Amino acid sequence: MKANIRLNQVEGVNLVVDDFKKITYLVGDKFVTIIDDFSKFEFPKNVTINFIGSNQVSVHSNDIAFVIIS
Repeated sequence: MKANIRLNQVEGVNLVVDDFKKITYLVGDKFVTIIDDFSKFEFPKNVTINFIGSNQVSVHSNDIAFVIIS
């Protein structure tokens, strides 16, 4: 399934990731990777989340208002 992500930040900035594939973020000294079920993913607080597809967008979790997957 080919999906696109639109991230809407608290400040009103919209960011797009085309051909979305995975989410990664750092916990301690290890990366967590989410590649399958995004419907139940809850954004952890106070971490930088990487949205990876044909491009990559890195956003601090506290700055995300909402995410649309289409």
